[in-house]
Amino acid sequence: MKFYTNIMEQYRKMSEKDWYKIMESFAVLAVLIIAITIMNKSFVSAMNIETLLEDIGPMLLMALGCSPIIILGSTDLSIGAVASICSVAFCKYANVWGWKTYILVLAIGAFSGFSIGFLNAKAKVPSFISSLAFMSIWSSLALVMTSGKGSLSLNKPSWYLINWARIKITSWLPTIALPAVVLFFVYQYVVKYTAIGKHIYSVGGNERAAYISGVSVAATKIIAFTFAGIMYAIAGILYTGKLLSGSPDLGNDFTLLTIAAIALGGTSLAGGKGTMYGALLGTCIASVITNGMTMIGIGTWWQRVVFGTIIIIAAFLTSDRKHLNSIAVK
Repeated sequence: MKFYTNIMEQYRKMSEKDWYKIMESFAVLAVLIIAITIMNKSFVSAMNIETLLEDIGPMLLMALGCSPIIILGSTDLSIGAVASICSVAFCKYANVWGWKTYILVLAIGAFSGFSIGFLNAKAKVPSFISSLAFMSIWSSLALVMTSGKGSLSLNKPSWYLINWARIKITSWLPTIALPAVVLFFVYQYVVKYTAIGKHIYSVGGNERAAYISGVSVAATKIIAFTFAGIMYAIAGILYTGKLLSGSPDLGNDFTLLTIAAIALGGTSLAGGKGTMYGALLGTCIASVITNGMTMIGIGTWWQRVVFGTIIIIAAFLTSDRKHLNSIAVK
């Protein structure tokens, strides 16, 4: 009950600027839906809405996990690779480990995030470099686990472990979207009402000032990266449930799409600003764009061009160019 009360209180305390950003994102989403529907009426069919929700669920988990990292002023390029290795690991060991496979997969995600966070916070390795290294490691290990094959199917006797993700609540609402809804509220609560959430914004706004004020910068980064890795792992599990297979290539586009979704939701790629509501709306917008482009016949390669352009524009709009100019002058 207290959790619900805090969420309602948060709605009342949101600033006019926050509401403006949310309404702006809703307007963009509405315009996109109307435009794509005009071009292809099948876009609003029950079957396509189900497909959209199946895509939004796992991507929202990745966006929720990565958003605090972006707010910290860091970056994570291991998103897709972690989802891929977790999906492959689930398929490979489910027949032997049974329900314990969930623990294994979540441990892989936690270990990945912890390692990147530790290298960044303690060894002072830029998160760009450490996450890039782990992206390569996990992608390569996924290939090793599949013996170089394109995918690894989940053995039929192990389907019972993941069948819950294939249930439909209604003709258009799949169960696969529900974990993302629950974890959205959990993340929103943590970021808004707990010390770690406030520390994330403090470090992202000004790391040195946060350190001087007593914030444990290292612990904050490690915790954020660790839980991000767990969220990527859960996303990998959901994709396993959807496809009944795992693939080293599964997450190839997820890193680009996730960062683009976060940017579309109004989170500053320079750090210090962003909300989980933005992550939710940005994910919906990114999924609608991807689905819509597919329905009107725009190929995958051009979709990557679109989302790459979105990231560049978002980085330009949110960068602190005054600060950069002052550094250049010095």
